[in-house]
Amino acid sequence: MKTRHLFLTLLTTLLLASCGGNKQFKIEGILVPELDGNMIYLYDYYQKMPVDSVDIINGAFLFSGEVDTAYFALIVAPTLQLQYPVFVEPKSDIIIDFNEDGIIQGSPMNDAFNAF
Repeated sequence: MKTRHLFLTLLTTLLLASCGGNKQFKIEGILVPELDGNMIYLYDYYQKMPVDSVDIINGAFLFSGEVDTAYFALIVAPTLQLQYPVFVEPKSDIIIDFNEDGIIQGSPMNDAFNAF
């Protein structure tokens, strides 16, 4: 009886974990090394609140985390007077190359935004 209960509990846990899906996102930015040491922020556009902040290191930055639903955000670097729109989506691996006119790649919503 205990073995059956343990098996059902384990099976239920595995099913719930598999239904959760991938909520991970990653936003990688490529800049010039001269900007190292500056702080860069990820803002939720509609809530006007910072979601995350990182330093620019070796001409690059990386935001990563989990998100349940897509949202519109801004990448902001106040000292550089930079504000850049981006859609943050689950299951996305976004790359923004600011040396190549800030082209965003790696998620369906950003690809559609670029095409517009």
